[in-house]
Amino acid sequence: MKKIITTSILILLFGAIVAQNPQLPSWTFGDYTLTLLSEGQGKGNTSILPEANNAILTKYAPDGTFPIATNCFLLSTKKGKNILVDAGYGKLLFEKLNSLNIKSENIDFILLTHLHGDHIGGLMKDGKPTFPKAQVYVAKAEFDYWAKQDNPLAKSVLTSYKKQIKTFVPDEIGAVSSKKFLADYPEIKPIAAYGHTPGHCMYLINTEKPLLIWGDIIHAMAVQIPHPEISVIYDVNPDSARLSRWKTLDYVAKNNITIAGMHIAYPAVGTIEKTGEQSFKFINKQENMKEVCRFLNDCGFYYIATLDDDNQPRVRPFGTATIFEDKLYIQTGKKKNVAKQMLKNPKVEICAHNISAGKWLRIEAEVVEDERIEAKEFILEQYPSLKSMYDARDSNTLVLYLENVTATYSSFTEDPRVVKW
Repeated sequence: MKKIITTSILILLFGAIVAQNPQLPSWTFGDYTLTLLSEGQGKGNTSILPEANNAILTKYAPDGTFPIATNCFLLSTKKGKNILVDAGYGKLLFEKLNSLNIKSENIDFILLTHLHGDHIGGLMKDGKPTFPKAQVYVAKAEFDYWAKQDNPLAKSVLTSYKKQIKTFVPDEIGAVSSKKFLADYPEIKPIAAYGHTPGHCMYLINTEKPLLIWGDIIHAMAVQIPHPEISVIYDVNPDSARLSRWKTLDYVAKNNITIAGMHIAYPAVGTIEKTGEQSFKFINKQENMKEVCRFLNDCGFYYIATLDDDNQPRVRPFGTATIFEDKLYIQTGKKKNVAKQMLKNPKVEICAHNISAGKWLRIEAEVVEDERIEAKEFILEQYPSLKSMYDARDSNTLVLYLENVTATYSSFTEDPRVVKW
């Protein structure tokens, strides 16, 4: 096994990390809300990828760098509980929690993927624990390893949180298990992903739309997603890390599981698509959504197809498309037949043609009504001309966002390209 690299060396390898945009994107998974708490975005250096040959680096990281971040995540439950997954360095963590009106004593559980400094730094300040009321969960293999290491930060965490720490043995990925982890939250399952550290683990939130917070399975997304066989120099056991990485990527791709990672650049959440026997592609929902929104707006208007009560297709022109709170919205009036049809049958198809660019876009999606005043106000602010017909507080204004989207770009000169979210 390789010796685990210290935090100071990790900082040098990662290069300069700069503070990110203060916006805190969030996503909903069943009864859980996931919020990104990023401590910085930056560029990693390909020197941490000694197994990558020149051809791979030239293709995927031609300037010798790749996007990287330092992230942790907050899981909020409908029951009012707050679950922190890792604690970053602690530099921006508390500022971001405060922006959500969450104090450190309001954190109920802390789920640790492993005990590297950029994952536990936020657990201590001035030699004292920062989360006095939280139960802290760490895999037994990880606890046992660090208990024997001469690492001041890890030792201080294990000592200071001694009465709060609970150890566990995680499940294997894809295994059916009846183990109880968090008694009141059976959807949350720890999953073994050893290799980066001896007890590195992930957390699966097994709702109808599942989420896997995968910790440090991957650091250099630009290189390791198409080439998961490549490990980084601070994987303790590169062979085990490689196997964990491949099994995880294969599993989430096959099962359409959303992933979140501690070193994925903003916004750090997306899905994985298999592109070869052992190669994959990361699908960034936000960038895909922005691209689709730009295309629709560049066209000026587009057409939406719905089904009426007689199962007859109906097509109408639309002109609204904007992004609010990480969702792509459209707007119409509830009194219109198209609105009634979408509310009854949320499946729609959209077609837009950019004549000057020689490209067209087809979208398969489902629409979801958002009844909130703030959502309506935002959309109307983006389209001031609509204010003569609609008001956010009237009974007619309808705003909807698209989900389960498959968007296909086509032209006569290029192969079709599909994006999803």
